[in-house]
Amino acid sequence: MSRPGTKGSNPSGKVMNADDGIQEVVPLSLQKLRELADSLRSSMPEENNVGSPSPSRVGRKGRSRQDRSRKRQVAMDQGMQSQLGAMEVESLQAMVKQTEAKLQELSVEHDRMIAEGKEQQQVCAVRSKEGME
Repeated sequence: MSRPGTKGSNPSGKVMNADDGIQEVVPLSLQKLRELADSLRSSMPEENNVGSPSPSRVGRKGRSRQDRSRKRQVAMDQGMQSQLGAMEVESLQAMVKQTEAKLQELSVEHDRMIAEGKEQQQVCAVRSKEGME
């Protein structure tokens, strides 16, 4: 499969098609890209790609939200790690103490909420029993 203007070339970037006698002015970089594409096509085995989706569509459909989310999370984690790596030891220790205190507060609040939930559940059970009688 030959493109017009790819036969016979000279360093100035002009391409002559000997069959037609037509001269096409092509930048040298485009000419090299065309030659590279042609050589790649000729070196690849021919396959029957009829009915198969393009590689770009396969890639998009193949990625799941979880994959994208995981990549995003990894990038954020790496950013945080580099940020922590740049901190001084004293400030890291202070940050750890603050985090431990926050965890303790949340744990106490969680236990309180569980106790309240159990009380409300008992009250609701008593009311539903009274309503049935």
